[in-house]
Amino acid sequence: MLEYFNASPEDYSCLFTSGATAALKLVGETFPWTQDSNFLYTMENHNSVLGIREYALAQGASACAVDIEEAANQPGQLTNSGPSIKEMPIIYLLSPRSAIFLA
Repeated sequence: MLEYFNASPEDYSCLFTSGATAALKLVGETFPWTQDSNFLYTMENHNSVLGIREYALAQGASACAVDIEEAANQPGQLTNSGPSIKEMPIIYLLSPRSAIFLA
């Protein structure tokens, strides 16, 4: 699978879960959350995304819902009434029909 996506096994791992909820729980439990972490998620998302938000907040990270249309209209600038977006590490989750995780 990694070869198909031209992803180095030194930098990436591939794993399979029973579904979106199990995958999202795994991300929430294993991401190295710190007070400097950010969790950004789209306003329209899988219900289990909010579970990740709780893992992040419990470790002092920031969490912020992003309006995807607003972000598209203002690249590089996320304006939201939520918490400020700090420097790295950051996780952004976009979950249309299939979950895509970027960390």
